[in-house]
Amino acid sequence: MEVFKIFGDDSELHLSRRDGSIAAMRRRGKELLLPARLAFSLRFVDAEGGYRPLDSGHFANFELQELKNAAVCRWTGCAGAPGTTVKLDISFRDRAFRFRPEVTGVPEALRLELVDAPVIVVPESNELFWPRHDGCLVDQPEKGSRYFQRLSAPGMAVGGCYPGPCQMQYMASYSPDGGIWFGAEDFRHGTKTLEFGADDGDGTRIRLRIEQYCGQDGPPERYAPDYDIVLRPFEGDWTDAAAICRDQVRRDPSLKSIPPKPEWLDESPVAVILSIRGRGESFAGENAYSRCENAFPRLRELSEAFGSPVLALLMRWDRHGPWLPPWCWPPAGGTESLFRLRDLLHESGNRIGLYGSGTAFTVRSLMNGYTCRDEFERDGLNRRMACGPDGKTLWTMNGIREGTQLCITEEFGREIMLDQVRRIAEAGIDYLQFFDQNFGGICYPCYSKEHRHPPVPGRWQTEAMTRLIDDMNEQIRRTGSRMILGTESSASMPYLAGLPLNDSRRICQVVYGRPVPAYSFVYHRYAGSFLGNQCTVWQNVDCPACPDNLLYRLAEGFCAGELLAVTLRADGSIAWGAADDWSEPPPDNETAITLIRNLNRLRRKYRKFLLHGEMEKSPVRVAGLPAYRLPLRPRRQHAGGGKAFTELPPLPESCWSAPDGERIQFLVNFRPEPRQVELRSTEPCRIGGREFGPGGFRAELPPLDALTIHFRQRG
Repeated sequence: MEVFKIFGDDSELHLSRRDGSIAAMRRRGKELLLPARLAFSLRFVDAEGGYRPLDSGHFANFELQELKNAAVCRWTGCAGAPGTTVKLDISFRDRAFRFRPEVTGVPEALRLELVDAPVIVVPESNELFWPRHDGCLVDQPEKGSRYFQRLSAPGMAVGGCYPGPCQMQYMASYSPDGGIWFGAEDFRHGTKTLEFGADDGDGTRIRLRIEQYCGQDGPPERYAPDYDIVLRPFEGDWTDAAAICRDQVRRDPSLKSIPPKPEWLDESPVAVILSIRGRGESFAGENAYSRCENAFPRLRELSEAFGSPVLALLMRWDRHGPWLPPWCWPPAGGTESLFRLRDLLHESGNRIGLYGSGTAFTVRSLMNGYTCRDEFERDGLNRRMACGPDGKTLWTMNGIREGTQLCITEEFGREIMLDQVRRIAEAGIDYLQFFDQNFGGICYPCYSKEHRHPPVPGRWQTEAMTRLIDDMNEQIRRTGSRMILGTESSASMPYLAGLPLNDSRRICQVVYGRPVPAYSFVYHRYAGSFLGNQCTVWQNVDCPACPDNLLYRLAEGFCAGELLAVTLRADGSIAWGAADDWSEPPPDNETAITLIRNLNRLRRKYRKFLLHGEMEKSPVRVAGLPAYRLPLRPRRQHAGGGKAFTELPPLPESCWSAPDGERIQFLVNFRPEPRQVELRSTEPCRIGGREFGPGGFRAELPPLDALTIHFRQRG
């Protein structure tokens, strides 16, 4: 194949002179990519609301303009989109190959929805980092059998959406020979999907996609983003890839608007999550905590046992029934009982928070008799809802409710949500996880031609969600409240300023591979998360077969810098996670309480690291211990077979640097007996009063506690 070469510092990119696809990328003689079969993909929406996918193979003409260490590619002559020209500028700058697409001449009968350029293909044998729910190293069979997900209707798939469940706009593929960092340098944070899937029948070639959605200001016949797609060679692992992202984030102008973290987070409260309706997996009916004040004795007891305040977080309190938005306030049973619990908590130095249900709209409950269908149809509310490309309302049914999503550019939905937030702030609530089911702050797509946004997804979604969050916080300030907001899953980059404490969903990734705390590595200095309600654990993990998995998860959350969290059953026992089976035995509570007390003592002692610091690559590694295996329930074992468990590091650990340059590493023994371990360090360190040089040494880990390892301070 004839190629044109663009050279980097110690790498080279080969472009096919035949069709503009990437033929190779090499660094120091090592191959980093596989040859791509295409140069780009597009998707249009036609006049009937149907999707029309096209790619470089549908364009009859290709022209390569060879410049000095740069290139301009042009494709024309597409029968499916007459008159359309696709241009791709390619260059090398700032240690990376850069790609800038432009699409012009889009026919009036079509709307350009997305652009995916360049096409990147990597070996399946490489490690694959995916930024969903804080970050994941994807295992087989998911790696080779995943189908591509896009923002689409019906279905509204959001698997790899940024900003949303993907909180970072990059992926990485690497091996001992080196790797590639593939991301978007978009400081306006337009909507994208970051996805992967098999590029062939046998799953040995994995295609990475960064799909740029085109809904933004400007003429509909032209799409010209103002940022680059970046392909950068690197050496190392997921931490080195996260460091590249963090360097980019530090240049983001929006960081200037991020306020200091709320002062009460210095207390490191433990989030204690409880349901005031239902029993475990069943959401219906009352339980012992339906009179909210009944929970206080157990909450006080846990606060004393933990040696720290608690943040009591109430679920299933909604006026019409659990998870039935948007009119949630006042709570079921009225405000009197909730206010009694609020006052008891505040008087004892604790905090109270509520779970919301985000931007969803319930038409009919599937659990009780609630419905607003008559009003919905009478008032033509479908006009205010998110709709698909065909103009029809995007209906969803999730086992809890039948309904849809509010379009957040419409004043109808905005006014409802702002009013609900105002009422809850006036009620003296400290924290509101409002954006439940809006993972990472995602704004769900809307294709309406009648609403105040372009008729395809795009940057307008980020702008609309930022405005909504800002207006909510302004409403809170007007009431005199200091309530803070959060979302389900950690908040994506553009929403860090308005959502300072969020509900981690990293554990959701175990069905795909090994969760990693890349989010903490990149963003910890700017925003925080708590361990989350662990809502998928019972459904995904065979907890009875792995009885110490709660201890492992608590240790992992501590190492990620998160506030620790537990969920309660209505008998006061700590559960495996939200919606576990209350008829099954709970985990051992005493060991969990001891571990939380010990770890939270360290969290408060070392807050300059775990609250205000940054994660670093760990100098010390554990040697000679087998991986920790987390068994999956049969129904969550991948349909492709071959994944009965997920392997995790043998001991949770992390390294942190404080703003003053001091560095520390934590290594957690989550088991109730001391452990002798072999450690290997890349630099001198100190444990207690003992000094160790680089190399191997042995140490004893205290039971249900963390070993602290100190390093030389950086100037």
